Amino acid sequence: MPAMASKPQGQTMPTPADPGNPASVGGPGAASAVSQTIRILADDKMRFSPDVVHVKPGETVRIVVVNQGQMRHELTIGVQSELVEHAKMMAAMPDMPNGEEPNMVAVAPQGRGELIWRFGQPGTVPFACTMPGHMQAGMIGRFIVD
Repeated sequence: MPAMASKPQGQTMPTPADPGNPASVGGPGAASAVSQTIRILADDKMRFSPDVVHVKPGETVRIVVVNQGQMRHELTIGVQSELVEHAKMMAAMPDMPNGEEPNMVAVAPQGRGELIWRFGQPGTVPFACTMPGHMQAGMIGRFIVD
């Protein structure tokens, strides 16, 4: 039987095979430029569904996050190093306000939220829930810009 990888303890974060390309990340988009709406479910099993989403270079999308759980979740877009730093900050200051940046949306239990994002060049763009402990538990995903 193959050995199963165990989840490290402490501040170590799971990482996708590709940590993300800063040129792919992009930035906030205009509502008038939205070409599609992407619905991503978040739950208390610490998973996003889907956790892999394909978008086109330069495409502007509306990302709707539906929280099916009983605890607060968020979706933050960025390269892996930025996500890890934000998760560490959230762990150090769990009561700090979050979900107020253009690259993130925080969603109350059983709620929904959205952000509009324009992707950049081809590559991989990670996303994660940086609420304390959520990213460490595997609440990560990625946009494939292709």
